[in-house]
Parts: sequence; C-alpha cells; structure tokens
Amino acid sequence: ALTGASEILALGQPYPLGVLQALAPYWCVLSLVLAVWATWTHRATFGMVNALAGVVLVVLLTPVVFAPRPARPDPGAPRLRVLTANVDFQNPRRAGVAADLLASRADIIGITEFSRKLGRALTAAGADAVYPYRFTTPLGSSEGLAFYSRLPIRTAQIDTAGGRPLLDVTVSVAGEAVRLLVVHTLPPVSPSWNRTWRAELPGIARWAAQGSDPTLVLGDFNASRWHPDFRRLLDHAHLRDVAESTGHGLLTSWPANWWVPPLERIDHILVRGGVVPISTAWRRTTGSDHLAMVADVALTLAS
Repeated sequence: ALTGASEILALGQPYPLGVLQALAPYWCVLSLVLAVWATWTHRATFGMVNALAGVVLVVLLTPVVFAPRPARPDPGAPRLRVLTANVDFQNPRRAGVAADLLASRADIIGITEFSRKLGRALTAAGADAVYPYRFTTPLGSSEGLAFYSRLPIRTAQIDTAGGRPLLDVTVSVAGEAVRLLVVHTLPPVSPSWNRTWRAELPGIARWAAQGSDPTLVLGDFNASRWHPDFRRLLDHAHLRDVAESTGHGLLTSWPANWWVPPLERIDHILVRGGVVPISTAWRRTTGSDHLAMVADVALTLAS
C-alpha cells in the first residue's frame, strides 16, 4: 500500500519508505492473507482495508509478471552475453569470484565493488587473455567499478549521475557502436543516503537517455521495480528491464548469502534502442551477497 500511495499521491520518498517499498510483493501476499482472515473472523473494516491494499499491489505486480515479450530477433542478428555482478569489495574469496566470472563465458562483464585485489585475481585466472579490453576504477571501496570486454572499446569515460561514479563505455559490435553503462547507487538505508540515492536514479536516467546508440545499463541500482523513482528512470530513458522482458520479473538477487532465498531484485540489466532481450539467468558468485545476472541479447544494428 505504501508503494501505491506514494505513486498515486506523488509523495516524496522519505527514509525508510524506500526500504519498505522494496518488499511490495510480500506486502501484497500479507494483505490478501489478512483480508481472508478478517473476513473469516467477521472483521469487516479490517478486511476491506487489507483487500484494497492487496488490489493496489496486484495492480503494481501485473505489468511485471505479464510484461510484453519482444519480437524474435533476426537469426543473423549479432548477439551478446552480458553479465553484471556485485562481488563485495571486502570479499576475501577473490580466486573463487574470478573463476565464477570467467565460467559465465560472457562477452562483457560489468563488476561493481571492484578492487585491485580482485583485478589481480582475475589476471591470475587468465582473464587478460579472454578479455583484452578493460576499463576499471578500483577505488578500494564499494564505489569500485570494472568493465571487461571481448569486444574492442571505442570510447570509455568515468562520470557521475548525481552521486557515485559510473562507467560509460562504447564497444564495437559488427562495426557498429553499442553503449554500456555500469552503475552502482547508494542503498537508501539512512536519511542522507536516501537523498543521494534519489538524486542518482534520475541522473542515471538522463545519462542513459543520451545519444541514439543501442544502450545497456547494468549494475546494482539498490532499487527494485516497486520504487517509483526506479520506474521513472525506466520511463524517462525508455529503458526495458531484461528480466521482465524474458518472463523473469519476479526473480530476486539479494541477499544471496542468507539461509533463505534472496528477497528482492536490486541488480538489473536495462536496455534501449536496438537491443532485443533473449534470455536471463542468475549465477552465484563466491562469497558475495548478490547473485550475478546474465543476459543474452540480440542487436538490431543500422547496417
């Protein structure tokens, strides 16, 4: 209900509303269960309130569960396998992380919370030969980012989108330019971080909307589909969520190191322009609290 109310009434997103919104599917189930229980026990008002909340949340869930599927790409269209992984910069099991990333056989890997130590582990595992084109910002903190590519890099730059750094890289695919952004926002877990997070999401949207090249935006957004700010990012930049487009909108990615399955999906691969999602998969990354996301896409290029 908090998710729907904040969108309908155009409220701001004070802490801790953002945290609560991430759990919208669970509130939906809880509201409907409480509505049935209240009806059974003759608590009409309580039941009506929870039924209404459940309906609002079902409306929000519907476009995620029943997202339109993209048209099948031409069989001869170039294809890419892209992986995004938050590896946890304090993760001591770097050799395992390197092995997991290489085992994905991705053409492009976007890493968040990248560190120099992980870079050395990747080199030791043979990544330099597999991914000869690289662009990294090993900052020694959770802001570290890396871009590993089998494909030639045309341009690469570091910028910010209202907060933390992002990587903006253009690669050459069949002679055409394809743009990829690697991002990692702050989580909205405190009032100050919440304000930064709310500035970063529209900043990413503005950055992603630039130019006409086929574009992929990947990384840890610390935002789920249930956050109004994230939905506005999708709308402003005309981005599509690869997981939703391939029928996996309710899959989750974090936290991946608890004794229960991950609760929410805050890791995303988003696309616009001539990028056609084909499939989505999740992979465990040794020692990380995030699942890595792998997407296969086809490219509809100008030539």
